[in-house]
Amino acid sequence: MKNNEKKDLTEIGGMKLNNYNQKAAFSIIWVILGAMLIALSCTGWIDEFWSGMGGALLFVGILQLVRHVKYYRNEDYREKFDTEVSDERNRFISTKAWAWAGYAFVLVAALATIAFKLAGQETLMMASAMSVCLLIVLYWISYIVLKKKY
Repeated sequence: MKNNEKKDLTEIGGMKLNNYNQKAAFSIIWVILGAMLIALSCTGWIDEFWSGMGGALLFVGILQLVRHVKYYRNEDYREKFDTEVSDERNRFISTKAWAWAGYAFVLVAALATIAFKLAGQETLMMASAMSVCLLIVLYWISYIVLKKKY
């Protein structure tokens, strides 16, 4: 490779990975990591919390692999999926759904903060209040970044 050429970051072991292959590779990583966590938990090296996490990673990895295989082999599914992903209406609905979910979360967490305070559960009250604060800070940062970008 010449000095002025940039190495493609999606190249691993001489094999160039496209977006599809990258997602499939991550799914395989989730499956392996999940299986390792389950095995380590079963042998007693780590506690049972990690076996649950491993089971979730294993399940998600397998599910994603099945979706990737279906996308790769079924042209009708691929066309339908690509259309849905690139459709402006679906993007608008997805953005609105995230906004509504955020509003609902803030309201539920704020009500939970009050309920936990009245119930004398200080730790849960602080966790609920801090989650509202965190979401508001993340919104504020996102707003500033997006305002500069657009």
